[in-house]
Amino acid sequence: MEELMITTNDKFGSINVKKLSERQAIQELKRLAKVISIHNINYYKYSNPKISDSEYDALWNRNKLIEERFPHLIQKDSPSLTVGSGVSDDFKKVKHIEPMLSLSNIFDENGLNEFITQVNKLLDLNNNEIIEIVTEPKIDGISASILYENGELILGSTRGNGFEGEDITENIKVVNGVPKKLNLNDIPEILEIRGEVYMKHDDFARLNKVQKKNGKQTYANPRNSAAGSLRQLNPDITAKRNLHFFAYTWGTSSNYFNSTLWEARHKIEQLGFVLNQPSKLCRNVNEILNYYNEIVEKRSSLDFDIDGVVYKLNRIDWQKKIGLRTRSPRWAVAHKLPAEKGVTVVDTIDIQVGRTGSLTPVARLKPINVGGVLITNATLHNFHEIQKKDIREGDTVVVQRAGDVIPQVVEVLFSKRKKNSKKYVFPDKCPDCGSEIISELLSTGEHEKTIRCTGGIVCSSQVLERLNHFVSLNGLNIEGLGEKQIKFFWQKSLIMNFIDIFELEKRNRNKKINISNEPGWGEQSVFNLFKSINKSRNVEMFRLIYALGIRHVGVQTAKLIANYYKNLDFFLDEILSSQDKESESYNNIISIEGIGPKIGDSIIEYFKNDKNLELTKNLLSHLNIKHVSFEGVESKLNNKIFVVTGTLQNMTRSQTKQTLEKMGAKVTSAITSKTDFLIAGSNPGSKLQKAKDINVKILSEKEFLNLLES
Repeated sequence: MEELMITTNDKFGSINVKKLSERQAIQELKRLAKVISIHNINYYKYSNPKISDSEYDALWNRNKLIEERFPHLIQKDSPSLTVGSGVSDDFKKVKHIEPMLSLSNIFDENGLNEFITQVNKLLDLNNNEIIEIVTEPKIDGISASILYENGELILGSTRGNGFEGEDITENIKVVNGVPKKLNLNDIPEILEIRGEVYMKHDDFARLNKVQKKNGKQTYANPRNSAAGSLRQLNPDITAKRNLHFFAYTWGTSSNYFNSTLWEARHKIEQLGFVLNQPSKLCRNVNEILNYYNEIVEKRSSLDFDIDGVVYKLNRIDWQKKIGLRTRSPRWAVAHKLPAEKGVTVVDTIDIQVGRTGSLTPVARLKPINVGGVLITNATLHNFHEIQKKDIREGDTVVVQRAGDVIPQVVEVLFSKRKKNSKKYVFPDKCPDCGSEIISELLSTGEHEKTIRCTGGIVCSSQVLERLNHFVSLNGLNIEGLGEKQIKFFWQKSLIMNFIDIFELEKRNRNKKINISNEPGWGEQSVFNLFKSINKSRNVEMFRLIYALGIRHVGVQTAKLIANYYKNLDFFLDEILSSQDKESESYNNIISIEGIGPKIGDSIIEYFKNDKNLELTKNLLSHLNIKHVSFEGVESKLNNKIFVVTGTLQNMTRSQTKQTLEKMGAKVTSAITSKTDFLIAGSNPGSKLQKAKDINVKILSEKEFLNLLES
């Protein structure tokens, strides 16, 4: 069964909870119950979440607030009454002796104070009485139960829906940190230990490397990989994945643990288990918050993922007195970590050379999970950014990831800086080819912030990036010729420029080379490659212009150029004439709407280079260039600005974009005050809320298709 998609009506989703009518609240609770249930199934059953933790928490919190305002409207299938999700059909079902509950979440200091106040109230204590709280990291893994009979492991199971899980006995036996026989003798006949199965960062990186090498799908984060590895039908595969187990609580135990949680943790460790550390016994709110802040800072130094901190009442008799809710204990709570930011360390700063020669500094980070993604790199943009923020190797930094944006370093925590720290010195020559580097003088009289290598075709990084750009999806779209293959052919001196791609088959046929004998290649893969190359010979003019990799020329600009000149030979003649800035040809190109002097000068500069011009002209003998008009028809969509978000069922984003542009509309990637329409597919993300906030008209896929038909 495939992961479930969401198609519910979000009619009242943007209305503040305080302003919901009772009728609206009923509909919203029904919607949230369905949406959260689908996300639970994708997360717990298929280990493939479709939204970030913060987005899920927002849905859950909205449901909670509505139920608090309208308690008489709580649905039978309310998320507040359920735990986890169903079990997979691939495994035998196991009923838990005692329910495996979830934890309620808090997000700030106010939530912590409310939790402590509630504990005081339920225990009927005065505010001066000391309440000891055990604090421990909340592991982002797979909850598991391990049952022992007379000290021997007899059953392992997942949490499932809290009452019924999956039998993973043979798999749990090969997980590190799970003793098959308990160390102590004075234990009850039946004893159940619970905890979290997880994957360390290094093992996660190694697994994805193997998956990629074998042409298999890689995992998004360590939690997903741990879930997939634990649920293998063959335990031998699970054993190879090097999973680990942290123990932190118990189920049925015949009162074996009967004093305090802190002592119980020590007992669990003596039994042979590894505990989720670092933990701390706290006696007031300040100590708890200090621990939380320490964990936020230590997060990057841990070799496993966490998504929060857990606070538990230490005295077990008080735990029993307070009791349980339907889905969570009243004596424990999870304090979630900031979703889109994290604290980590800059190991090194490397310089990447792009296809236009731009030198981009990249921070290599100690791995940290931010927003459900394991981050190891962050862009530092340029030399000026490093100077401005004074970023150095070895610094402790705050990194941020928002949506699809590349992770960035937000700030340096100077209080954590080492005394022997040295300022980062930007290289004075290209780190790849050793050529001079320059910062171009702009028309404003200021120098460009980006520093560039002057090496051009002698710079291997630029050549490789240009080749990758040439064969990319929006370029000639040559399937089977990705970064890995380009690098292979380049190292063999078989593809050194664009022309070599189209002469590869001829050289192979004439026995000058035999690609099928090379590692990773066979007759069929070589046949498919040549088929794809030959298919790309029929190419639209705008794709070729984009593929050349001219600075400042993206897909939209390439379409404007192709639409204006319509013939490549004519275009090249006009560009050569444009070198005279007094000429009509120069005035024509900079007068094209959307081009202007900056882009026009960049195009002229590209073809001033004799090698670029010769290479482009030689390409014409290998290609059949087609012209496709992008002039918008007269329609009510002329000059309307669209943004597309989420997954559409009837057409791809690329098809949607092309259809709209043919009708005279413009498609952009960001919601602004100028946006006319947002087309929202399934799993739309944060753009949907932003569109609602600034009153952009939102179209469902069906409404969009109706608009096209009209």
